[in-house]
Amino acid sequence: MVNLNIWKTVFQRNLKLFDKYYPEYKNLSNVDRSRYGLYLFILASMFDIDNREEFEKYIIDTNFNNTILKEESLNDNKIDVIYIDDDEKKIYIMNFKYREKFKPNKSFEYTEVDSTINFLTLLEDEEFESKNLNNPKLEKYFNEIRAILNDVSKIYDIEFYFISNEANSFSDEIKPRLESIKREKGIQIVPITLEDLYNIGNEEKIITNAKLYIETDKLSLFKNDNYSTNNSYIMNISLFELLRITCNNSQYRENDNIKKDDSFNILNFVQEKSQLRDNVRSYLGLTKYNKNIKETLNNDVSNFFYYNNGITIVCNQINAKEIKTNKVYSIELKDIQIVNGGQTISTLFKIIEENDIDDLLYKLKNTYILVRVFNIANNDELRLNIAQYTNSQNAIDNIDLKSVDKIQIDIEQYLKTFEIEYIRKRGIVSESNDSIKMIMLAQLIYSFKGFPDRATNQKKRLFDDYYKFIFYDDFDIESCRKIYEIYKRIIGLNLKIDLSEIYYIIYIISKNYKNFIDLAEKDIEWIDKYIITVIDNKIKEIAEKFTEEQGNKFAVSRAYIKKGFKEAIDKEIKFELYSRN
Repeated sequence: MVNLNIWKTVFQRNLKLFDKYYPEYKNLSNVDRSRYGLYLFILASMFDIDNREEFEKYIIDTNFNNTILKEESLNDNKIDVIYIDDDEKKIYIMNFKYREKFKPNKSFEYTEVDSTINFLTLLEDEEFESKNLNNPKLEKYFNEIRAILNDVSKIYDIEFYFISNEANSFSDEIKPRLESIKREKGIQIVPITLEDLYNIGNEEKIITNAKLYIETDKLSLFKNDNYSTNNSYIMNISLFELLRITCNNSQYRENDNIKKDDSFNILNFVQEKSQLRDNVRSYLGLTKYNKNIKETLNNDVSNFFYYNNGITIVCNQINAKEIKTNKVYSIELKDIQIVNGGQTISTLFKIIEENDIDDLLYKLKNTYILVRVFNIANNDELRLNIAQYTNSQNAIDNIDLKSVDKIQIDIEQYLKTFEIEYIRKRGIVSESNDSIKMIMLAQLIYSFKGFPDRATNQKKRLFDDYYKFIFYDDFDIESCRKIYEIYKRIIGLNLKIDLSEIYYIIYIISKNYKNFIDLAEKDIEWIDKYIITVIDNKIKEIAEKFTEEQGNKFAVSRAYIKKGFKEAIDKEIKFELYSRN
């Protein structure tokens, strides 16, 4: 349950994040800096944005644009952030409500929701002209979204997010109306509240243990060979027992007797999120698949076992002892990590919190799930492989799967020795001034290796088709540090350089090295402000010329991802002018 301390923690995290990217604005009030920091936090955690200029593209909020960008913005139409994801084919439209003080009973008001969703009505009104929005940035997105909606070859999902540092999302009175709007418009409406903000990326390393008593007919033993002492188990346990061993109360985890207590208050179970440290992704909220879990538990509980893929747990030690008189096994699990099924467990804890299913305690005690428990005996490579391979058959992005690849762990450990934080998982936001996301590193390396044109809009393929080329072929871990230093040098100049331009700057710089390995062996001191500025000016000049030659059918900023632009760069840039010599 949320409280004042959680509110303060989120407040301070947003404040520090804003100060990280906008240190020159510390004269603003703490409230304003924390409010603006919430925009950065959501964009960073949901879309892996880690660049000041990129943040500014997507923030529509009038106050932010007037105060930070010094741009006149008359009306944001209750829309604070818009993000179009061409990879996922999704349009995100977001409204933020920021409370300056903690008020545990406040929630989103319907007028806020209705005003934001009215934007969709304007999009559908063919007679409405975007210029009437009185906001150039919003007008640009309005026209882009309208073009997508009018193009029969493009199918995009639209998701409205309502984000607040309040304790509650929507009141019960407006929920039926929201469900009606979702059906009528074919959209998703997603609330993110204080607890969600607190939990996003909150991964603390805590070792947790648990004890179970399992009937012999619900337990199967597995070992690699007849000589191994590292036994693993496949077990059939109740949802109640699953929640007990994954809750944050050590007394509950190690006390099997509470399952016999029919008066036990199920609300006492709170999730131990540190057990998801090795899970390939953070909790995604009530997605389509997670909603199915709740629907099954509510209306089709007898088939829950058949519908669910089960849970995979790894432990550094498993102690099992047969109690023959009772025909049960006593099993102790040491250092529990959930590597597959984290979404199921998080959803079950969310169901407990909502507490709106009849006979919930009875259903949890009498509904079973398959659980695989592997004894990895401190074998980190085995642990990471289990995490990757057991998730590869599910609807999980390769980006998430590759986050536990050994090479990514190696990069993380290497950069840590230089006090650089390497963020492998999506949804994690760093307050450090020396940090880089796994996706960004892949984009930089891919640009260096010759493909700046693909780095921007082919994120998924970076961790699928191109992954081996990026992280294994001609690869050197020291080059990762060097390319990060070049990237940091570029963004540190505050030259208003677009992210796509950065990829082309990296590409042009790469011409001074034989390959990515060569970067590790040669210096980068020659890459100074003068070189970066000259390269960027030339790239901008070519982009303007290319856009004009294409009939000005798109903005100059879109030229970098258009077919033929890289060829224009190769044709017009004399690489020897931008060399180490």
